[in-house]
Amino acid sequence: MKSSASGILLLALTLGTGCAGLAARKNDQSTAEKWIQTAESDIKAAKDAGSAWPASSELREAESQLRTAKEKFQKKDYSPARSSAQSASSLARAARDKSEEAKRKEAERKQKTKIKK
Repeated sequence: MKSSASGILLLALTLGTGCAGLAARKNDQSTAEKWIQTAESDIKAAKDAGSAWPASSELREAESQLRTAKEKFQKKDYSPARSSAQSASSLARAARDKSEEAKRKEAERKQKTKIKK
């Protein structure tokens, strides 16, 4: 009787741990997927802001990180996928900011030139 109860307890613990692990993996997958979508959106925003010229290196690196994130995601390496997608998102935002700053400076330069004439 004692070994039967121990066996049931062991089975319950094993199943409980497996279910918790599955839930954590599903959460990792969902989080990685959301970061990939965020990175894609941030890269599009950077391109729309004209980041191809003033921030081309940041934009290229963001795109590279996004490709890496997608490759890792396909391999079910969700934590590295999330990390690469976060890097891609950060780089894309930096590219967008750099582009917007370059546009502001160009507008200021044109305004000063216009005033001098």
